[in-house]
Amino acid sequence: MLMKNLWLKQILIICTQNKYRFFLVLLFAFFAVIYSYGLFWLPPEYDEVLVSNAALNCPSNTFIEQVIWIKGQCVPIMLSSYIGGFMAVPYKLFFAAFGNSLLTFRVVTVLLTCASLVIVYLTTKEFLSKKVGLLTALLVAFDFQFFYNVRLERTMVVPFLFKSIFLFFTAKYLQQKKNQYLWLTGLSMGLSIWTKFDAVFFYTALILGWIISHHKEIKVSKKNVKNVVLLGSGFLVGCVPLLYYLRYSLTRFLFIGKEVAGQSFLSVLGSKTDSLFFQFFSYDAVNYITRVGVSYTGIELVLALISFVALIISIIFAYKQKKLRSLIFAVLIFCGFYLLYGGLKFSHHRTLIYPLPQALLAYLVVHAKHRMKYVFLGVFLAIFVVSLSHFYTSIETEMVDVSFSGQIFELQRYVSTLDGEVLIGDWGITNQLILLSESSNNLVEVAFAANTDSLSEFSSELNTKLQSCKYLVLRKPTLAIFKNADHNLRTAVDGKLVYTDQVFEVYSCESK
Repeated sequence: MLMKNLWLKQILIICTQNKYRFFLVLLFAFFAVIYSYGLFWLPPEYDEVLVSNAALNCPSNTFIEQVIWIKGQCVPIMLSSYIGGFMAVPYKLFFAAFGNSLLTFRVVTVLLTCASLVIVYLTTKEFLSKKVGLLTALLVAFDFQFFYNVRLERTMVVPFLFKSIFLFFTAKYLQQKKNQYLWLTGLSMGLSIWTKFDAVFFYTALILGWIISHHKEIKVSKKNVKNVVLLGSGFLVGCVPLLYYLRYSLTRFLFIGKEVAGQSFLSVLGSKTDSLFFQFFSYDAVNYITRVGVSYTGIELVLALISFVALIISIIFAYKQKKLRSLIFAVLIFCGFYLLYGGLKFSHHRTLIYPLPQALLAYLVVHAKHRMKYVFLGVFLAIFVVSLSHFYTSIETEMVDVSFSGQIFELQRYVSTLDGEVLIGDWGITNQLILLSESSNNLVEVAFAANTDSLSEFSSELNTKLQSCKYLVLRKPTLAIFKNADHNLRTAVDGKLVYTDQVFEVYSCESK
């Protein structure tokens, strides 16, 4: 009993002597609780679990662009032409330790998100001050757009972690001028771009912003050349896997980039401008789940207007500080990229510039003398609460899109009882089943190969698969995402319906 009281006394002394650190621990623990709440409101969406195949040692060919096999272990280089294999590494480590499950997957996501928020705090604390750092972390954590994307889309979780690490090393270098921090800055930038290539828009905006704000000071000198070489060498090391991929697939990479940017910027300029104005609500992300359209009430319009004005004022206020000008120009340049490049159009693309806008706003709130600055904080909190309420109400009252359908759990339970190969004939189903299944060795993705204009375009490999087909999984024809694949497979395979629900159909099959 005496020992127990002694331990409690020691803990109390530590907490009282380090009140600020104790407060930070409680705050980030609170973040973890908030981000863990409602983890199972929706089933796994296929973009969310695109890394699960690689994390489970590549049992399928889904989202595997390029891998290296080392002693029976799959080392993914690229999951797609613009998503790197490192995205799967944290999940692979946790799956190895705790087994694969939706719970494990989403807990890893929460841990990575909280780690990123801690690094955001440490970065802005190093670069500006403790108060600005803490407020920046709060503004990011309670930004609905960020909250939604890291919980449900999740392709930004690992890239945001790398971006936070990059900013941390940059701040460390600017404060201490140590070469190791400069090299690590380049390394983290390279790893970040390899992990998800659209990070290049963030780094390009940041570099251009720095050049614009420091152009009068830039000069060629031995020291500056050495710094560029040091930064570049770290960057090249981080980009080695991406460069290895591009060596063999540059044409495909450029083709995909061209296709993604295919829309004329004039045709989407209006919707993109609207999205930027309402970006903290991010209702277009909720619409992705329910497909019921996006509309805003008068109160939401007022809140959006105040938040927009707050950002403008923060930019004007921060411009007085020379070291913040590069961040201001970076935000403005990125907004230009977002409006002009057709491939940047979704909610997770707008978060690419985070946490820079939040850092500028936090700087305003901490240093401006006018009391109106506190109104801005209330507005941003109100936007988060209103948006979260709208999100929850929408998924409770509206029918969710097929990619978020809870029927995937029923399908997984049925498919797990089948003996032999199960062909998956529509987009996204394989990703979900791989994560939810204890064994996914019998799952074979054929959706991409079957999504051709006609049966005559089927490859010999696909025809062989269809000849030995035992079971085929499709969505109902009206819900199919790959319409051509659905039509072709129903034409090519003589099937008997053995399972059906509101979304999926399973056929036992014989080739015609």
